[in-house]
Amino acid sequence: MTADEWLIVLIPLAIFLVVAGYVIRRERLKDQRRKSLRRDEGGGYVWVEIDGTPGRSRDDPRDRWDAQNAVDADGDGGGD
Repeated sequence: MTADEWLIVLIPLAIFLVVAGYVIRRERLKDQRRKSLRRDEGGGYVWVEIDGTPGRSRDDPRDRWDAQNAVDADGDGGGD
């Protein structure tokens, strides 16, 4: 194979691996956020957000997270 033929094979493979790595990492972070969800003494909820910051709410955030995930499932990569 020539160098150009290798590039035709390697560039799409590299793009696929980067995208797959991003998706896997994002899903693991969402899973870690869900696992970190706890009730505090006052009856509210606390958790660690995907970006590592603490989250707090009086209401259970799982329904909101599920709704956000459903919106992102259209494949455009955006939240709308």
